[in-house]
Amino acid sequence: MTPEQMRAAEELTGRALVPYSDRREAAEVACLTDDLVTCGQPMYEELAAAEQTPQVRHACADWSYFTEVGPMGTGDHANWTYARTLARIVQLMVRTLREHEPAPW
Repeated sequence: MTPEQMRAAEELTGRALVPYSDRREAAEVACLTDDLVTCGQPMYEELAAAEQTPQVRHACADWSYFTEVGPMGTGDHANWTYARTLARIVQLMVRTLREHEPAPW
């Protein structure tokens, strides 16, 4: 992942991880969820091919599980909670990728 992609992922997660009182409308939550999946999938693939440290295994297992099962329930609250869960996993993947970056020298 490029530094720009990492920053974009962080900005995207920031849109989802706001206080409940700032919750997005249903249509925006749907778009946010699509964007999180689109952003997270390449990170997942990169991590899945990386050295399998415990942190990498956990991030990959969480991503795989939640993208497979989808929201736990129906309605706006379930969809909002699902988007926030994906955002937390994307945050974990960004952090993990940064920790596994080779030194710049």
